Amino acid sequence: MSAIMILENGSYYTESRGNKMTLIRNDWDQWEMYTDNASHRAYCGPGVRVFNSLKEVEKHYKSWRGISALVEMSTYAEN
Repeated sequence: MSAIMILENGSYYTESRGNKMTLIRNDWDQWEMYTDNASHRAYCGPGVRVFNSLKEVEKHYKSWRGISALVEMSTYAEN
């Protein structure tokens, strides 16, 4: 399993099985998952999916399990 990295701009990134994924919180407190893989590059550019919570992200992507705890820890560390 690959590690989830916190990027300088406050977004999160991981790679898993040929998928490069970036998770960003938008201005409406939703989470946007940008996925870059061979399928998206061949047909339509990067894929974007919007989630209302991190629990939804964890449910949909196995490689993002634990992101809720990571966001909570990084938020706690900033304060």
